[in-house]
Amino acid sequence: CCRGRLDADRERAAVPVRRMRGEPLTIVRRVEGAADSHGNVQMVDGDTVTIDGCAWAPAAGSDVTENGRDGATVDATAYLPPGAAVGRRDVFVRGGHRYDVIGEPGVWRSKYRRREVGVVVSLSRSEG
Repeated sequence: CCRGRLDADRERAAVPVRRMRGEPLTIVRRVEGAADSHGNVQMVDGDTVTIDGCAWAPAAGSDVTENGRDGATVDATAYLPPGAAVGRRDVFVRGGHRYDVIGEPGVWRSKYRRREVGVVVSLSRSEG
């Protein structure tokens, strides 16, 4: 009864497991620049940082058809290695597109090992 199942388990165990290597993601740190003519502080690009070993997941976007505008929002989620520093003002660059950070980046913790597994960041950009 169990011999066939044990043999199958041994065969599966012999198959090498590939670990995801991830991809580098570029983050542009946004900093306060000079004020405009109305006294509003403008955000400008600061330092650029590249973080290796990241993962990228596209998310459902939405169409924008209001006030004569015909466009879309493109959403994504970035998964970064543990300890990666990301701020709400930062901008992610991937494939020539700039994505704004939405909300607060979150720390992803393993409930089994009780340690930080990585950082999760919700992102969005607009087209049109």
